Amino acid sequence: FTDTHTDTFTDTFTDTFTDTFTDTFTDTFTDTYTDTLTDTATDTATDTPTSTPAVELIINTGYQACPGEQITIPVYINNVQNLAAANLLIEYASNVLSASSVQLGDITAGWTDFTNLSTPGEVRWGGYTLSAATGSGTLIEITFTVVGDASDYTDLVFFYWLLQDANGDPINPVVSHG
Repeated sequence: FTDTHTDTFTDTFTDTFTDTFTDTFTDTFTDTYTDTLTDTATDTATDTPTSTPAVELIINTGYQACPGEQITIPVYINNVQNLAAANLLIEYASNVLSASSVQLGDITAGWTDFTNLSTPGEVRWGGYTLSAATGSGTLIEITFTVVGDASDYTDLVFFYWLLQDANGDPINPVVSHG
């Protein structure tokens, strides 16, 4: 809602006075005065509908483990509505980690899923459900074995993702790589 109101007021007057004396002296006086007042007021009110927070797909950073140890890293999803299917490809340095398993998270509990860990450096996971999920939580948990040296490091990068709602429509998340 925007209401703009402008008032403009202009008052102009001219006084002319002539005074003639018998001494043959003429005095002519002219006074012109213009007064302009402009008053502008703008009232703006916007009805903003309550927006739904962005869907987020997240792998946190900062995990540490020693060579030979196993580490489980969760993949989180936040603010999702009506999630019925997901497909992920996560890449990492295969000289640092080796993926050994993927478990369903609390958001995907009871889903039918499939995992492919046959390509070193890749976690391919997909799943679906007939009862869509809403909320925030863990999508999956990936268990890795540390195969690199203590000084090695790797990012976990979402190389591909597809999230769909119960109608098959895409859900477009904000993605944070780990």
